[in-house]
Amino acid sequence: MILTELYRLSQGSSSDLMPSMYGKVKIRWLVQINADGTLRGMFLDQKGAAKGEQRGKEWVVPDLIRSSGIKPKLLADNGEYVLGLQKEGADAKKVAERHRQFKELILRCTEATQEPSLQAIALFYDQWNPEGFEQEGVDPADNFTFEVYGVLDRSMYPARAAENLTRIQDFWASYTAGEDSVKMMCLVTGKENVPVEVRLPGKIKGIPNGQTAGTSLVSANAAPFSSYGLENSLTSPISRDAAEGFNNALNQLITGQKTRFYLGPAVYTFWTREESGVETIHDCMDEDQPEEVRDLFRGATTGQRRYGIEGDRFYALGLSASGGRAVVRSWIDVPIEEVRSNLDIWFEAQTIVDKYGQIPERPYFSVKSLARAMYRKGEDFEMQCSSLINVALKGGRLPGEMLARAVRRTAIEHDLPHHRAALIKLILTKNNVIHPHIPMSELNLDPTFESETDTMAYHCGRLLAHLESVQRAALGDINTTLIDRYYGAASHTPGKVFGELVKDAQAHLRKLRVTKPGVHEALQQRMESIMVMFSPATQFPNTLTMQQQSIFALGYYHQRASSRKEAIDRKAENEAKKVATKAEPATVDA
Repeated sequence: MILTELYRLSQGSSSDLMPSMYGKVKIRWLVQINADGTLRGMFLDQKGAAKGEQRGKEWVVPDLIRSSGIKPKLLADNGEYVLGLQKEGADAKKVAERHRQFKELILRCTEATQEPSLQAIALFYDQWNPEGFEQEGVDPADNFTFEVYGVLDRSMYPARAAENLTRIQDFWASYTAGEDSVKMMCLVTGKENVPVEVRLPGKIKGIPNGQTAGTSLVSANAAPFSSYGLENSLTSPISRDAAEGFNNALNQLITGQKTRFYLGPAVYTFWTREESGVETIHDCMDEDQPEEVRDLFRGATTGQRRYGIEGDRFYALGLSASGGRAVVRSWIDVPIEEVRSNLDIWFEAQTIVDKYGQIPERPYFSVKSLARAMYRKGEDFEMQCSSLINVALKGGRLPGEMLARAVRRTAIEHDLPHHRAALIKLILTKNNVIHPHIPMSELNLDPTFESETDTMAYHCGRLLAHLESVQRAALGDINTTLIDRYYGAASHTPGKVFGELVKDAQAHLRKLRVTKPGVHEALQQRMESIMVMFSPATQFPNTLTMQQQSIFALGYYHQRASSRKEAIDRKAENEAKKVATKAEPATVDA
């Protein structure tokens, strides 16, 4: 259970554990008082706040979820509770009641703890009257807390967890627990007959499109969610300790730059059961530079391991938001060795030559780039990222819908860029259409497929790419090429169009035999090498399935890359000959 693993993570030595029922809250104003309760002033605390931040800097202070009713938070709350400040249009009686309950909570905590700083705050309230109070820039919606002078040899902030005032922390934990807690088995820890929360404490922050206050991972606040008389969070009974644990762990993962990444409307987090370098997986998913991660999981590919991932198991959790609720898009729980193996296959499966027939310096694509290959520019592609991530880490097959999208996008654009060719090869490999060890990453123009029709589809793609080269050699650059006119039909119903296309190419070749005999000879030889793949018995297939259309696309891509590579190599060879000729010493007659 993924929540159990998050709770276990929260108990680890690396976790920044907060006191029970404390949370990260943005505090804007400090009410500065002396030990005798006299007011020194109001201080606008913006130090350390992000640029443009209008609500103060983040502190760890007592916190709770306040969905309805009057519920004061100990020592740190908004201006209505702390000072009784009334914003325009607010109900004066409700504001007064909020302020009264906040003061009453302070007094109860003071009596229970006998903390000197709280005694100073209690004395402040003996003197405080919100009527007539004016302070420039104060908004009752801002959060306030106290800074107390004269109790120690420095000022102190009794609300802050960093002050380590354990008596205050224990009081707040006991106060918020209540005396009428329901006892059930906690689904996260497995402990039986323990108090469970009617409403889980804490919110998950940092989920795209989530509410500012955060989103709930477990929520059942409507009748359709109730069952067997259980309402709210009791439908999934979880103890406070467990709820705070997995909330804190998840918030910490989302905050970490190298333990999460964002893909459109979702955030994905990663961790292992033991200390590790798992944050490097972030590069695999977010950057087109994941070869470091490939080295990591393959071991010593280059003679040494640049990073290390250890531990028994690997975990990942993908979340998006729907209103105030968190939506689990995917979760992964697999052995770490399996992740290594799956990523190794993932990178190998997508490797393919670039459009110039070379294996590029950075041959692997990020999940974002692969997902983007299925959509036109500007379209929302992130919805596909979840499936790609799952297969990259867990293994398995990719949805056929992805192949269909990539094939349709190629037919619409009349082009097959490198990242889309890599995606098509990846899908075919993961779905066992192409065996992983068939070297389609290289310029192998005669790979072996399980079916003869698949093989014919591949060579049909090669033939179309060559016919394009013949047309270009004969006519030069024209507005509408045969690819613009015929790619869709040739890839779907090759038997209907290739006869006419080959006939047109023969006319172009006759022209080239007169105008460019050298070019004619090279193109004619290549045409014959491709046509020999089609026997009189097979000819051109009448129709191709979606899978075969994707194989057609790979044949088209490989042949174009081969033609470009030949042109580059030929040019380099000619340049070398010129240099060699110039370098030869001139002969001198005797």
